[in-house]
Amino acid sequence: MNQEPLQRPTASELEILRVLWERGPSTVRDVYEALREKKDLGYTTVLKLLQIMTVKGTVRRNEEQRAHVYEACQPATETKRQLVGDVLQRVFKGSASELMIHARERGVLFAPGRYFYVQSPMPNTLRLGFASLNEKELARGVATLAELLKSEMRKRQRGTRRAERAHVALV
Repeated sequence: MNQEPLQRPTASELEILRVLWERGPSTVRDVYEALREKKDLGYTTVLKLLQIMTVKGTVRRNEEQRAHVYEACQPATETKRQLVGDVLQRVFKGSASELMIHARERGVLFAPGRYFYVQSPMPNTLRLGFASLNEKELARGVATLAELLKSEMRKRQRGTRRAERAHVALV
């Protein structure tokens, strides 16, 4: 299923999406209450973010009831897949093989996804193997991979203007 390219959500927008994925369709008040437990945000800030996200197409608003109800336009897995693909494209020019080489140097092994999708190749995908790892080793590997991506993005951002810098969001 081909989705329209994702307009990269900001860190705050991702927090809102997490609430909508966990709770399902929610009012502004519902989202505000859920986020207020973790961070100091005003109700009007949450409302404005949801309005922006509606324009971007990351959430949709149901206006049939008195209180507007918002829901995520895409499931969490699809948004995460697109975000990972976007990071892989921007940082490693779409080459999972290049990422694999850098990760291997840090003791993390995985395979580019193209080897597992022979019938319909899926670009910018990774396949992590963890059948023989315990939970602690797996967590260390994923954290190492995330740190590698952030480090490579920082290297590529040096010299760019602040407004043009890419953002990493761990979903």
